[in-house]
Amino acid sequence: MAGRPKHYSDTELIDSATKVFWKKGFHAASAQDLMKAMDIGQGSFYRSFPQGKKELYQKSLSQFLEKSIQQFYQGLGEASDPIQFIKDFFAIIIRRENQEKMNGCYLGNCIVELSSLDEETKLLSTELLSKLKDGFEKALKDAQKMGNLDAKKSPTLLALHLINFWNGINITQRMYPKGKQLKALIDLNLQILE
Repeated sequence: MAGRPKHYSDTELIDSATKVFWKKGFHAASAQDLMKAMDIGQGSFYRSFPQGKKELYQKSLSQFLEKSIQQFYQGLGEASDPIQFIKDFFAIIIRRENQEKMNGCYLGNCIVELSSLDEETKLLSTELLSKLKDGFEKALKDAQKMGNLDAKKSPTLLALHLINFWNGINITQRMYPKGKQLKALIDLNLQILE
C-alpha cells in the first residue's frame, strides 16, 4: 500500500510541529498532537521522521535557528547602526502577543527542559543558541569599527552578557508581560552598550 501522497514539504511539516513543541515543550507534545498539527497520519509521520518525535524535535530546533540566524544576519547587514540593531532586536519582545511571551525562547526552553534528560538534544540546542551569541559578537565588533562602541569594551564579554540577558528576559517576560515593564528592563540592561 502506497499510503497518502505527500502534500507538504518537510519544511512545512517541521514548521507546524515547531508551534506545538514551542507551546507544550518536548515531553508534553504527544505524537498525536504533532500529527494533527502537521495534518498527516502515523505512516507519513514515520516515513518523514523514522526516529520519531526526537528526530522531529531536533530538526525543528535546527530549522528554527537557521531561519532566525538568517533573519538576524540579514537585518544586521542592512542596519546602519549595529548597536541600534541590537536594541531593536530586543524590543521585538515588547511587541509580542501575550501567548508568544508565555512561550519564551524556543531554544532556551529546550536547554531547560532537556538539560538533565537528553544530552544530545541539549548539546544541539546549546550549539544553536551560541550562534546567536556569535551574531551579537559580530554586531558589536562592527559597532567598534564604526566608532559606535568603546574600543576598550570586549565584544566577546558583551555578547555573553547579551545572550545571558536574552535567556533571562525570555523567562521574565512570562512574569511581567506588560510592554512598559519589559521596555524599562530591556533599556536598563542595554545601557551597557552605551
